[in-house]
Amino acid sequence: MRFGVAVGTYGPDSWRSLAQRAVESAWAAGADEVVHVHTNSLALSRNTAGDQLSTDYLCFLDADDFLEPRFFDNVKKKIRSGKFIYKPYTRGIYTDGTQDSDPSLVPTRDMSLANHLIIGCPVRKLDFLSIGGFDGSLPALEDWDFFGRLILAGCKVIEVPGAVYRISVNPQGRNSIVENHARAFKTVKINFAKNEDRALLRDHMFKEEE
Repeated sequence: MRFGVAVGTYGPDSWRSLAQRAVESAWAAGADEVVHVHTNSLALSRNTAGDQLSTDYLCFLDADDFLEPRFFDNVKKKIRSGKFIYKPYTRGIYTDGTQDSDPSLVPTRDMSLANHLIIGCPVRKLDFLSIGGFDGSLPALEDWDFFGRLILAGCKVIEVPGAVYRISVNPQGRNSIVENHARAFKTVKINFAKNEDRALLRDHMFKEEE
């Protein structure tokens, strides 16, 4: 089995430069391929990078986050045949580097996957392709929507506590902008509006098949 890391960035060139640390961390974490794509859309960058990777599994990595060493060695121990999302352990670091703690992310607002599945959860490339990747129409929260659609497509979640994903807590990020968050949340919630869909999301969270 082979693992690829897709680093997607968009906007100012400063994000293109910042991604170098993420790329280096992906190689150090044991990735077999790493692709960085910079466009004018985060979803487009992620989707393009994912398409370019020829590996069995994809892991998406933001420019200001990084993977710790042996990340993929630990994921490999948990790999099973079938449709799964592999949830790493997350530790947070503020963008100024002054604090190191578990970040308190946006409230779940009745979407149980919101605080639990971050962008760095490895998935099969086949599953990524089957749902059409990330939704470029959303102004934020593309990861909530992405993993929600994977779960609705039949993926279950396996926790991988030995694999550590360092997520930057950026108070000025897109998800901290109230208008972006509110508009994206409204759209994502509509996508999973049916009661049976919400139940499906709950039933498939963190359940490992025996």
